[in-house]
Amino acid sequence: MEEQAVIRDMIENELFTIKNEDLTIALRTNYKRTAIIIVNEHETKVIFDFPESLELLIKKRKLDTLSEIDLEIKGNIRPVKIMGETFAYAETAVRNKIRKQSRKRGISEEQYCKLHGYSGVTDGRTITDENLEEIIKLYVVEKNYIYLPHTAEDYYRLSNRAHRASMSLDEFFEFFGYIKVDGRLNTSYETKTEEYKQEIRRYLIEGTDNKVLLKSDSGLYRRLYPFAKRRGITIEELLIDLGFERVFSDESNVSFSNPQESNTADFKDIILAELENIQGNMERESTSSEKIKRNKHLVRKLKELYGHRCQLCGKDNTIPLIKKDDGTYYVEVHHIKALSNAILSGSNELQFDDMLDHYSNAIVVCPFHHKVIHYHDGGFDRIVEQGDDLFFISKKDTLLKVEINIHLSGQN
Repeated sequence: MEEQAVIRDMIENELFTIKNEDLTIALRTNYKRTAIIIVNEHETKVIFDFPESLELLIKKRKLDTLSEIDLEIKGNIRPVKIMGETFAYAETAVRNKIRKQSRKRGISEEQYCKLHGYSGVTDGRTITDENLEEIIKLYVVEKNYIYLPHTAEDYYRLSNRAHRASMSLDEFFEFFGYIKVDGRLNTSYETKTEEYKQEIRRYLIEGTDNKVLLKSDSGLYRRLYPFAKRRGITIEELLIDLGFERVFSDESNVSFSNPQESNTADFKDIILAELENIQGNMERESTSSEKIKRNKHLVRKLKELYGHRCQLCGKDNTIPLIKKDDGTYYVEVHHIKALSNAILSGSNELQFDDMLDHYSNAIVVCPFHHKVIHYHDGGFDRIVEQGDDLFFISKKDTLLKVEINIHLSGQN
């Protein structure tokens, strides 16, 4: 057990080698599986098979596919946005290491960067979205629309960038949340907005005045999405601003079910009061990469609130329950808005919304539904309210009903 504890500590803290006078323990990978090498004065031992809990931790940290040099590279690249996609910005020395690691693995630099969650790599010669927005803002006339005459200094540069993105200039500006207008017309912005409204009306549900069924694979959705995103609002909020309400088809509702036994104890209000007092603790660990520790107290109390039962399991579910030796069922707590949304500022200080680690941003789920939330139809990353019910909504507009709810609201 002591050996396992040491290995767990190495994995959690991404320590690849521990050495003292009599003992060396090394964590190594061939990019497919991980091995622990233990060398002492009497023997050398290589471990390939780990307990399930360690296997899961290894995969979670990606230490089965990433080596020490890979994590060093990851710590020295900076994310930049290029036409909405996140690329890895790397200085020359780091770029050379990326090339070397790519050749070693027999993959392209783009494929290597995807291992780290990036769409590709850039050395700074490609203009970023941040740089483009600074240029575009020079031509803002009023509200959120711009006037860019052909004689403007940046006209060719912006037109060329739009062409390379296979967009018209109008589509290019809409991607950044602006509307290109003719400066000679005072009503240009209103005209464009009215055009949007006319298009949206094509999606009205029969018999309603303002309810629209707008699917995420529609052309209009793809045009409205960046327009809303650049304003820091959702598609639903943008539609409300334009006088509409987005609803989702019942045919999109995906359901999984399981017999439910809700927490009928009289302590429900007490637990809610305790949760109210819990403050989200985001702690930085001084390791090679920034870590966020979940608030264990919050997790424990949420599980108690729901009697250690999944909030997404319905009454007719056949998914087996996992009963622990203490008599409770195994459940997990999922953060609706990911804790990874906490980011490092330019001063290397962790920036985060205090509500990220708050109980109102968490839901109790079984292991099955936890995977469903992360992966089914691209993953479910927000909650919407329809009638008296709450639903998770996926990136493909699939609905997943919250079957049992005590603490969540449609504002999550």
